[in-house]
Amino acid sequence: MIAVVSFAYILCVNEGIIEAEKNPIPIKKYKNGNKSLSISYFRNGYTMLQKK
Repeated sequence: MIAVVSFAYILCVNEGIIEAEKNPIPIKKYKNGNKSLSISYFRNGYTMLQKK
């Protein structure tokens, strides 16, 4: 069961990275100067896999 969950996680992250190369993910900028992605690679890939 852990192998299935691990495979699904890696698949989502991989799809997220591929999609981010095509359409860059916006970056959030905070008042203290920190920057981070507004959507994680996992969430981006999960959304792409749901559409397929």
